[in-house]
Amino acid sequence: MDDKLSLDVTTYLIEGVKTELRPSEIHGVGTFAIRDIEKGEKMFPRWKGTTRVYVMKVDNFEKFPDYVKRMVTKSYVNKPEEQKGLYWFRLYKDCYFNLGNPWRYVNTAEEDGNMCSENRVALRDIKKDEEILSNYILKDTLQYE
Repeated sequence: MDDKLSLDVTTYLIEGVKTELRPSEIHGVGTFAIRDIEKGEKMFPRWKGTTRVYVMKVDNFEKFPDYVKRMVTKSYVNKPEEQKGLYWFRLYKDCYFNLGNPWRYVNTAEEDGNMCSENRVALRDIKKDEEILSNYILKDTLQYE
């Protein structure tokens, strides 16, 4: 067990975890920003490290931003009183934080989207709690007979 999380894990949690799935007023389920995202930021970075369970002490956990703490506690059974003051989470190589595919649930605003559907970067600053909307043209994705 690691006494201290490596810098790459810490950096990934703080910088890479940006979105979560929620009910969308636009269509079914959507992908929403859990923190402010700057124009030009890559939206769904994948974990490049080792697939395994990572452990952090409560003291280290408390230093993370609220959005990271919320995602870590949602991702694994984390009850500090049962885990002896430790938080557990799993990262999978080449996958987004929680194995979810947030891209699958990105709705479109067509030309007015806040994320480019080709390279998946923010087209403008995106505020916390704002739905991530791509710029793909819906009629181009439908098959007509």
